[in-house]
Amino acid sequence: MAKSKAKIELDYRKAEEQSKSLEKIAKELEQLANRQFSEVLRNVSAQWKGESAELYVKKGTAVCDELRDRAREIRKTAESVQKIARNVYNAEMEALKLAQQRTYQS
Repeated sequence: MAKSKAKIELDYRKAEEQSKSLEKIAKELEQLANRQFSEVLRNVSAQWKGESAELYVKKGTAVCDELRDRAREIRKTAESVQKIARNVYNAEMEALKLAQQRTYQS
């Protein structure tokens, strides 16, 4: 049984929403790493001196970098979801069109 046009469009909209949700998560992670977390590390290094402080800031910087990496990966995933959704939408609409043509030509 072929999907209806409404179902195809609904599935596509759901995938778009999921992609946008992933984009939002990636943006929030980047903001967390670039603004909030970095500011905390600057404050720590300004207020706390010594070897322990240096180690703490070094580890914090590594965590910050990891957050940025995860944000990039999530953004790539969002792009993949969007691309796949577009391809599936186009294929399903074409299949629906062909099915309707066969029905009318019979």
